[in-house]
Amino acid sequence: MNRTPMRTFALSVVVIAAVALVPVTLSAATAPQPPAALPALQGRPDIVGEEMLGGTFQSPLAGIAFRTPANCVQVKAAPEQVARFLNEKAGWEIICQRNSSAQPMPLMGGKDGPKLGLLEVVAARLKQANPSVDIIRQEVEDLGEYQAGVLVARVSAVGQRKLFQQSIIQANDQLYYSLTMTSIASKDAKGVDSDDVGEKIAVESFRQMLETVKLLDRAPVKLDQDQR
Repeated sequence: MNRTPMRTFALSVVVIAAVALVPVTLSAATAPQPPAALPALQGRPDIVGEEMLGGTFQSPLAGIAFRTPANCVQVKAAPEQVARFLNEKAGWEIICQRNSSAQPMPLMGGKDGPKLGLLEVVAARLKQANPSVDIIRQEVEDLGEYQAGVLVARVSAVGQRKLFQQSIIQANDQLYYSLTMTSIASKDAKGVDSDDVGEKIAVESFRQMLETVKLLDRAPVKLDQDQR
């Protein structure tokens, strides 16, 4: 595995998303509430809680576990991937990766640290690879146990627009996990304003999946490997 200050994760375009793993202690009064469901999906009894999720993935060796959207089937992953899932009927692909960087890098740049953080670098590379990219969202989201840096964009790929959603889980300042989901995007929607039902369901499914992410303690696995 090549180690660079910023590992490039590839789908049909060069992309990454981020989640900084920062354990926090919150009281019941200050605990953050989960993101609200999309307005277009509110009031639907079939889409509440984690009802859009169907499968469960866990890899003690890689150190990550999460639930996957319904009707997504695990398929053979590339060597650099932890896992890969497809929903061929819906045109969805989900990829999980684990990567490290040679130098520490924060989730976002700021006045007290580097000018550019992980999200800024990823967004810049995405724009460079696809000048017509429509970046919808680029921000850090508080998930309670973790903070998540999320990048959502519409990109053009082989004559078809794709909705790209990515989140990076930062286990520490040099170890990252990424969850990337691509799906079919609206043909003409721009920015956050979209009435496309397919996009809304993909966004809600990704949101629910992200909320189930758990980073596992790899110490027992490493100890077992060292003793062999």
